[in-house]
Amino acid sequence: MKNRDGQTRGMSLLESLVGVISGYLLTVMIQFYLFPVFGINVPILDTLLISLIIVMIAFAKNYSVRRLFNYLNQQDKIMPRLLAEKEKPNA
Repeated sequence: MKNRDGQTRGMSLLESLVGVISGYLLTVMIQFYLFPVFGINVPILDTLLISLIIVMIAFAKNYSVRRLFNYLNQQDKIMPRLLAEKEKPNA
């Protein structure tokens, strides 16, 4: 469903998915290279699972925030029009 002058839910979902996939790859690489520097030894499967949990939470948060701001943006466009119509004198 497309909001007037807003981002569709599908595009919000796609944008969030691209962010999640890139975030997942980045998180895995960071853990793979950075953990040993700090003496943290985590098996690769655990690293993959930890990264998956982190990015799934991030995905839910990003999508929710994006939809909230899209909603608020739409309210900013709708409310002034409604107020202006309410102030018009009845003819």
